[in-house]
Amino acid sequence: MVTGYYVFTFICSLICTFAFICIWHEHVDVYYTLIYTLIPISNLGYVLMSMSTGLEEAILAKKIIYVGACFLPLIMSLNIINFCGIKITKIITMAASLISALLYLGVLSIGYSPIYYRSVEFQIVNGTAVLSKEYGPMHIMLHVVLYSCSLVGLGVLLYALKKKRNVSIRSIYILVAAEIISVSGYFFGSFISNTIELTPVMYVIAQILFLILADRLCLYDISETVVDAIVRRGDYGYISFDNKKRFLACNVTAEQYIPELCNLRVDRVLSRECEAFRKFYSWFEQLDQDGITKEINYQREDRHYKISIEYLYDRRKKQGYQITIIDDTRQQRYIELLNNYNTELEKEVSEKIEHIQAMQDKMILGMADMVGNRDNSTGGHIKRTSHGIRILIEEMRKDNVFQVTQEFCNNVIKAAPMHDLGKIAVDDAILRKPGRFTPEEFEQMKQHAAKGADIVRTVTDGINDSEFRKIAENVAHYHHERWDGSGYPEHLAGEEIPLEARIMAIADVYDALVSKRCYKERMSFDEAYAIIEDGMGKQFDPKLNKYFIESREKLEAYYMATL
Repeated sequence: MVTGYYVFTFICSLICTFAFICIWHEHVDVYYTLIYTLIPISNLGYVLMSMSTGLEEAILAKKIIYVGACFLPLIMSLNIINFCGIKITKIITMAASLISALLYLGVLSIGYSPIYYRSVEFQIVNGTAVLSKEYGPMHIMLHVVLYSCSLVGLGVLLYALKKKRNVSIRSIYILVAAEIISVSGYFFGSFISNTIELTPVMYVIAQILFLILADRLCLYDISETVVDAIVRRGDYGYISFDNKKRFLACNVTAEQYIPELCNLRVDRVLSRECEAFRKFYSWFEQLDQDGITKEINYQREDRHYKISIEYLYDRRKKQGYQITIIDDTRQQRYIELLNNYNTELEKEVSEKIEHIQAMQDKMILGMADMVGNRDNSTGGHIKRTSHGIRILIEEMRKDNVFQVTQEFCNNVIKAAPMHDLGKIAVDDAILRKPGRFTPEEFEQMKQHAAKGADIVRTVTDGINDSEFRKIAENVAHYHHERWDGSGYPEHLAGEEIPLEARIMAIADVYDALVSKRCYKERMSFDEAYAIIEDGMGKQFDPKLNKYFIESREKLEAYYMATL
């Protein structure tokens, strides 16, 4: 009957171990594996003990039983410490393991030395083999180690219960129960019966509790669950190499992406003769230059891949290189499609903008024509001054002393036709008067500058280009201001006058001088040139004189063809 009990507990422990193997995960802690290995061995010892027929057999069975007694308390404690996320040094772990090993060496001395059992006798009690023994000093040490490990384990669990938010309370309770049950088998077994040990059944109960815990253990480690989830995805390829660029391993997905890997043997150094492997060398070199993980876009035939290269570590030691590959073809094609769509959209928007700008330009020229219909000289004047502005701007851009942008120049040329729009508000009697103005008439005529600014502001209100709107308004408002401050409408002087208005002033006066008006004949180019030269520093910005001189030939050629 006693032998049947031990056989039953041994079979139960084997079943638990088999169940553990079935749910085993590569990230399960090594301590769990040791627990499920040592308990069946220890329970086997109880079976052999019950079936012993002599002293030597009984001693051998006892030595097998003590495998669990010497090592399981320490292993369970280390398992608890590790589970609760408490770091201990390797020196402490090695010292504790050494103590357990010394204890077991004492056990092995049974029958040869009194250090563990001073004396031992074999007898059969009620058909069951029993060892009568007198304990030695090493056995007392075993109990000290046993209860010390148990107290450490329970203390760590109580600490984790209060302080460790990231440790499962349910798991703590399971570990507490397993710890108490395991120890109680040693403590209470001798009080119940001399022939039947409770320890084997307590071991089996502990195994069952650890099975419940091991089934969920890896789920609590977010780094492991994420890695598993990524690895199981079929679209990620992984390749690893050691520090000497020797191939270590890859998954099936990586072989699909880079077929040359299929013929690459483990521990084979990459051949530089293969084009694909030459790429690997260049990637490794990029990583080694600064030690920062590299993200590389790699194209092979009609496929696009996103590659990540980083160092391969074993714990804290750098052991080689790790390459992660994902097929990025769909994403790249989507981006390409999106870029093409954006290009088409930008083209359409650009065409719409150009169309709107063309309509705005036509509207401006249309208004200039309206002014020309009221005063024949003014209409031609607007067109000619616009061309004169373009010639002056071209010369200014050659050395760019004024540091004007191309956008500024374009805006001034575009705004030039608007400079006299204010004349549309001047009375016909004054606008078409053949002779000179009276002082009162001239005052009314001068109002066209301010009124022109108001008209330009209204006309350009719907245009998004704020810089153009400001330049156009300045050209209309201030093109009659003078460098010495004697101009109108606000008597600005020097650089207070906007640059665009100073440029417009030269083109405006030059056209007035060389063109025929209802109140005067046209001047010669030499006379007009002399007057403007004389006005530099008084009426005009002297810095613009250089560009006026350099523009003279082109201006005269244009006016000779136009007038």
